[in-house]
Formats: sequence, C-alpha cells, structure tokens
Amino acid sequence: MDYARFERLIIGVGAAAIVGTAALSLGANADPIELVAQLLLLAVLFGAVRWGRRGGTVAAVAALVAYVAIKGVALSGNLSSPDTLGALVLHTVLYGLVGVLGGETCSRMKGLFARAHDARAIDETSTAYTSRFIARLLGEAVATFQRYNISFSVLVISVDGRATMGMGASDAAGVLRTTAKRLRKGLRLVDEVGRLPWGAFAIILPQTGRAGAQIAGDRLRADLRETLGVDDAAITVRRLTASDDLDAIIALAAEADPSEAEAD
Repeated sequence: MDYARFERLIIGVGAAAIVGTAALSLGANADPIELVAQLLLLAVLFGAVRWGRRGGTVAAVAALVAYVAIKGVALSGNLSSPDTLGALVLHTVLYGLVGVLGGETCSRMKGLFARAHDARAIDETSTAYTSRFIARLLGEAVATFQRYNISFSVLVISVDGRATMGMGASDAAGVLRTTAKRLRKGLRLVDEVGRLPWGAFAIILPQTGRAGAQIAGDRLRADLRETLGVDDAAITVRRLTASDDLDAIIALAAEADPSEAEAD
C-alpha cells in the first residue's frame, strides 16, 4: 500500500464512522450543535491525513473556533455552564488528538510506506527520497496517466550553489535538509519530494494541473526565499504537467535513475 491509498482508506473509514455516529445521534434527538461538532471532526481528519501535523493543527483550531462560535450564538454568549465547559474541553481534546497526533502519525506512516517499498528510499543527507526512488515514483505516475488519464504535475526546484558557497560539508548538508523540510511543509502528504543526482529537488503533485502547479511552485519559491535568505533569482522552478510535458517527465525520470531506463 502507498500513502495515497492509505489516505483514501483512512478518510473513507473515518467519514463512515463520523457520519454514522452523527446519524445515530440524530435518531436519538441529540443537540444539533453537537451533531455539527461531530461533522467538524471530519474536516480535522481530512486536514491531518492530507497535510500532516501542521494541516491537522490548523484544521483542529478552525473546527474549535467554529464550534465555539456556533455554541456561543446558540447560548447568547453564555458558555460558562458546567455542561458547556465540559463539551468545550471534550472537543478541544478530540480535535487535538485527531489533528495533531493523527497528523504526526500520518507523516510518519508515509516514511514507513516508502521504506516498505525500498529500504534505500530515503536520502540520508537531505532526508528526501533518493533519486532512484523518485524516478520509480515518476515512472508509476506516468504509467497511471497513460492508462487512466489521471493527471499530475512535477516541479523541479533548484537553489543556486551560492547559497552554500564557502560552507563546509556539514553546513551544506544542513542547508539541504532545511530545504527538503521546508518543501515538505508547503506540500500535501500525498505529494512526493525527491533529491535528483545534480542536487535539485523533484516534487510530484498527484491530480494537479498546470494552474495548481503554478500556485504550488510560487508558494514554494516564496517559502525557500524566506527560509534560506536568498532572492528569487537564486531559486529555479521548472513546472511540468503530464498532459503537456509527458516526454519531458519521462526524460526526467531517466536522468534521475539511468539504470531504470536501461532496464526498461
């Protein structure tokens, strides 16, 4: 199982459980606000599974704020009763567990899935995928597109060597790790980040067209500019979409791992 399938499984099972519980509560004449609170948990789950701990945390806070606002309006601002305070604590804990703990767990699961595919999937220097593994993922994405016409895009992001000029090997490796970490923070968990042989990073964006790739590329450029303290000219972003640039993506996969291309 890869992370995309795991994501669909968790969201599907979670949605069934949450909606089913809400439906049972509806039949028992439950408080409509508490039903909404249960459904808000689905948004928290989605944020955690799709974006990891950061997305889960944001979704948990947003859900809690929405719950407090709805509850406050219904009770004319009187939130100090023991029952209401108890409900607030309960939902704070529940949203937090699903959003923060669930998001962290999902992030770790993605690495486990990668290692299950290939024990050498992780580049120890940058902590991104190795060029060999990202080449395999590119090949799988191309095959899926050719068979099922499921679109995807690829970003190739490189930082000018001047960003590490004069640094020792340890400091330069730290910059690589920081770059990979910042890229992952700006992406969904379902997106894949790998280090190419020449030092650039390849990012696979499943079910993403040219417009989405443009937005993601611009956002990641801004993130790296701020994190590394470099200007726009030092960051190169190349955007490729399966519908328009399939041959270029196939060539990129071959460059990332020539041995795989020769084997094919």
